[in-house]
Amino acid sequence: MKGVGSLLLARSMDSSAKILALVLVVVAVVHAPQLRCSYAYDDVEAILEHPDLRSWDGAGALLLTNYWGSRNIGLYRPLVQLSYLVDGAGFGFDPRASHSIQMLLHLAVVGLLFIFLRRLGVGAGGAAASALLFGVNPAMLGASVWISGRTDVLSALFVLLGLISALSARARGEGLWGMRTIGLGICFLLGLMSKEMAVTLPLLVLLLPGRGHWRRFPMLGIAFGLYLVLRVSAVDGVLPSFAGDGAGVVFAEQGIGTRFAMGCRACFRLLALVVVPVGVAADHRAHAWALGDAPGGLTAVLALALYAAMLWGAWRLLSRGRRIDGFLLGGLAVSLLPILQIIPIGAVMAERFNYTPSLLLTPLLVRAVASASRRSMPQLAALAFLVAVVMGAFVTTRRISVYTDRGSYCEDVIRAYPEDHKAWNNLGVYHYLPDPHVDRHEPDFEAADRAFARAVELHPGYARGRLNRARALLERQRLLDEDVDLRPIEEWLALGIRREHPDALNLAARADLRIGRRRRPGPTRTARLERAYERFVLAAKRFETRDREAGAWKEAGIAAKEHGKVSEMKGAYRRALELRPDIQGAAAMRRAIDE
Repeated sequence: MKGVGSLLLARSMDSSAKILALVLVVVAVVHAPQLRCSYAYDDVEAILEHPDLRSWDGAGALLLTNYWGSRNIGLYRPLVQLSYLVDGAGFGFDPRASHSIQMLLHLAVVGLLFIFLRRLGVGAGGAAASALLFGVNPAMLGASVWISGRTDVLSALFVLLGLISALSARARGEGLWGMRTIGLGICFLLGLMSKEMAVTLPLLVLLLPGRGHWRRFPMLGIAFGLYLVLRVSAVDGVLPSFAGDGAGVVFAEQGIGTRFAMGCRACFRLLALVVVPVGVAADHRAHAWALGDAPGGLTAVLALALYAAMLWGAWRLLSRGRRIDGFLLGGLAVSLLPILQIIPIGAVMAERFNYTPSLLLTPLLVRAVASASRRSMPQLAALAFLVAVVMGAFVTTRRISVYTDRGSYCEDVIRAYPEDHKAWNNLGVYHYLPDPHVDRHEPDFEAADRAFARAVELHPGYARGRLNRARALLERQRLLDEDVDLRPIEEWLALGIRREHPDALNLAARADLRIGRRRRPGPTRTARLERAYERFVLAAKRFETRDREAGAWKEAGIAAKEHGKVSEMKGAYRRALELRPDIQGAAAMRRAIDE
């Protein structure tokens, strides 16, 4: 009998392996078009421009560096940064390599979901259906295809590994310090170092079927304490301190009840995208949908009722011995906690936040449909599964092109949010300032100006849009050497000039200098050059970095030279060289000072 049991077990494992291999092949084929994509949106600033991601020498510094590098936004995700180091130092930021790594990680999550569900007691068919539906769902693209979404993929990967370790530790009857328990602690630490969403892992472990999971908590506590020490050292705080300057992104000013209501509405909007991916968009922001309903409105009440129903339903299922379904429903409610804004984490509730909750929602839906159809029409479940896979795969393959580059990404955001002034501004930057690392197109200044004009039209006080519109016009005049009328810059930047904003002053001074150079000698030319000099000097005094200040002093010297003011020219050049001796053109500046 023992030999027969071993043979059956071996056959079962072999069958599961073949099913899993088929699932992975289908998901890989569906995601293959992403290998033609490049870097998009946040990829440029957070990854390509990060100073420590192009050489292996920066590996150690990443453990004590905030996520964005250029500015501290209160996010600590060093494991993701180390994976980007492989992209940069290992492959020179070849987009095909980055997307290959991204796809392999997504496939690993799909495979681990299958393995976890089998360990949980789900049949091979149900586990395969769940893994396949998760793998081809277009609502996952913000994580599975977008390089910046690797945070969610890695975090989910370690959450699944941790849950598998917890099940294995219980099956082996481990105590507080067994090898699998230590492995669970390591997974928890690595998950947190990938994204804060992994903070729910201890509660998920507690909900797992069986008793004795509390024995894992000392190790989980040690891992969490180590993470907090590293985090505080890197970002000078526990909670994220920054979440952008857009309205509705930071909820700290709202009361806890209001935040919870908004979070509930956002959660169910995100979950709805998983079930019926209509309205999926790059950078999908559920908080915008959440804020569309006044606090205490019908949608908020319904969302709160649904969340309460989830908790009650999980308790009922667990009390009736339906441990798998109870874990999936309760775990889903727990995995939504980081999105509920009970503590304002300062995160934009984007489409990719679906990734970890969907690991539990997808098998829950598969089991619900299978259970309902088993009683009446068994073929219904198979038909529903087939339709869902085909539709998901079709939409996914079509939407992968959204992540082709920065332009396609911004255009998709605008398609979903046509009144998003920031998206219009980002599209304008893409058109006029191709990034040499990722873009292959030539500057399109007319398209850029239309985009910036639309951004300012939607938000007249949007300073960045006005500054970028001025930059694009100056760049057009410089590159194409056209007889471009630079006078509108004065109007665009009027408010910034009055407020003595250094960028506005600097750009307006450049326009004055170029206009003055084209004029014939006379009062008008003199006035332009004098104003250019004065504005460059004022901008230099307002800039907070030595490089920007040095550049402004250099420009002031050029304006003074054009105007024939030798003393002012030499003084400005000296100041620029004091701040930055190796500034471009330093040799010529020194010769001018010595003459």
